[in-house]
This record gives sequence, structure tokens and C-alpha cells, in this order.
Amino acid sequence: MGFRPGAIRVPVLVMHGTSDKMVPYAHGEWLAARCPAAELHAVPDAGHITVLDSAPQALEWLAARVRA
Repeated sequence: MGFRPGAIRVPVLVMHGTSDKMVPYAHGEWLAARCPAAELHAVPDAGHITVLDSAPQALEWLAARVRA
């Protein structure tokens, strides 16, 4: 089973740590490039878990779209 990223039509935020050792940053780039409404936000020097420190920015991104 799976899904086609190109079928996603709602806004998507892809936040990916540039130092992620479990899922390389290139995968975040790949995914964002295939989702028509995606925005890729690179989190410099963040890894797989430390990217969660960016949760406040992700929530701001989401809140801005809820208000729109």
C-alpha cells in the first residue's frame, strides 16, 4: 500500500533536519517536490529528533493557514 504524493492537494509543511541520519534530507526534498502544495523548511543542523524543537514554527505555519 502507499499513496501518490502528487494526489495531495492541501497545504503540507515538510520540516526536515539537514543532519538527519535516519531519513536523509534529500528524502524531504524529494517528498516536497512531489506534493503540489508542499513547502519545504530545512532545519539547519537538526537531526531526526531535534527537528521537533521547531514545533513552534510549525504551529505558526499551521495557524496562519487556519486563519486564512
